[in-house]
Amino acid sequence: MINKRMIKHKNAHVVSGWTIQELDASPDGTVEISLDLGISSVKVEVMSGTVFLPDGREIPVKSLKKSISGPEDCVAILKGKPYKMYLFSETKGKYYKLFQPEKNMAPTVVINNATMHSIKPPGPWRDAVGKVEELPDLHAEKCLDTCCGAGYSAQLLAGKFNCEVVTCEREENVLKLASLNPWSKSLFTDDRITVYAGDVRDCIDEYRPYSCSLIFHDPPTIFQAGELYSEELYRKFHQILCSGGCLYHYIGAPGKKQGKDFTKGVMQRLRKSGFMSVKRCYGGLMARLE
Repeated sequence: MINKRMIKHKNAHVVSGWTIQELDASPDGTVEISLDLGISSVKVEVMSGTVFLPDGREIPVKSLKKSISGPEDCVAILKGKPYKMYLFSETKGKYYKLFQPEKNMAPTVVINNATMHSIKPPGPWRDAVGKVEELPDLHAEKCLDTCCGAGYSAQLLAGKFNCEVVTCEREENVLKLASLNPWSKSLFTDDRITVYAGDVRDCIDEYRPYSCSLIFHDPPTIFQAGELYSEELYRKFHQILCSGGCLYHYIGAPGKKQGKDFTKGVMQRLRKSGFMSVKRCYGGLMARLE
């Protein structure tokens, strides 16, 4: 039985260092800022170094400044107190943080200095849009999104195909950050989306053969998660895809500066796994079942 949502979205104000710097430089009076990382804007009052939020709470600008080390850091305001969106796992030796590359741009999650999306303009949300737009129009009833991250792809897939989406995330701390990220809200509130808090390799075993219309595979780089580029996993993808189904596999360009083409090796393993139609596309490969 596929795990249902284990973490709920929290309706908190979330500001970035960009906004905090703006508040710090503002004279007393009304200031228009974003409390949801650029999705919308509101007017707040700043008086004697204190911000008066729309919900009536007051928070000193000084306490917000202490919560960041740079403009890209994000801070959640819960019950009137600021909390830097930074987590650390001693067992894994990893740190996780929500990171806004530019003011009002959708944030991404950073794990040990590795970003989950492209942070170059137009930014993480448009990065996810570009991948989903590459998918062909098809009648998709069930979609497997193998690596959830901030959940942008899962939200876009549900919207594009109006289908059931199961999205997998094995890093609990990533889901905790997503639960506070305003750009991830639909991940937890859209009834078409189910979050599987675990590894896709465990989730996929719960699928019947030929039961999935679309697999969206956007893993970390091959250097970070080589097991997600294995022929064994690709064979499982082939087994659960239905006739006419589609696999999108994002690869990026790791090793490009060294003249290496990892995409070629992925194409070979996909063909060995039974995918006959494999073509290069935006950021990776498209494999179809006829």
